[in-house]
Amino acid sequence: RVASAFKTGTFQAGGRTFGEGKIGDMAATVAAILLDSEARGDHWDTENGGHLREPILHITGAVRALNGHTDGAALYYWWAELLRQPVFRPPSVFNFYPSDYPVAGTSLVGPEFGIHNSNTALERLNFLTYLLDWNGSAPDPNVPGGIGTRVDLTAFLPDAKNAERLVDGLSMMTLGRLLPETPRAKVLKAVKWWSPTTDPNNWQAQRVKAAAYLVLGSPDYQVQR
Repeated sequence: RVASAFKTGTFQAGGRTFGEGKIGDMAATVAAILLDSEARGDHWDTENGGHLREPILHITGAVRALNGHTDGAALYYWWAELLRQPVFRPPSVFNFYPSDYPVAGTSLVGPEFGIHNSNTALERLNFLTYLLDWNGSAPDPNVPGGIGTRVDLTAFLPDAKNAERLVDGLSMMTLGRLLPETPRAKVLKAVKWWSPTTDPNNWQAQRVKAAAYLVLGSPDYQVQR
């Protein structure tokens, strides 16, 4: 399918046509790669499809989604160690985990589960707490030009008055789709608990923090499909 897009110079998806019809058109070729059903996961079933988001992608994905900045210091020396993936120091030339690592209790192969256990599962949630509730890290004076690690939730505050818009917006940005109905309802219930009654001065910010924590901590984000 990708070769065909390269040769014809066009690719169609979602009612749009990519490329100008000339052989080797990169717009058509890249669109064919990224929008193919196999790339998007449309052919996977919900039980066996996708893969565990590896720690470095969990870290960088959360910081980017929440308009953050980082000099990498806290992520490399602190969180990457806790999550068993210090990116510049793999334990061997074969990287951090074996490609054929079996998922316990199943017949599936899940390489990223080779460094995933009950401790690292909790540390993923602790990392979100670090970003959202601990306000990240200030610049380390030992890091030249350090800027620390922090996120900026300002852009999400206007949507905080409408919990559905807030949660759905975060879901679309981080998952590429809405949360399934059952977890979405639970997230909305938790987010709506924050109100002018529960926290008159900061309820909107608290809603954003709750929504970000629950969406980024959800299995739907942790497992990429």
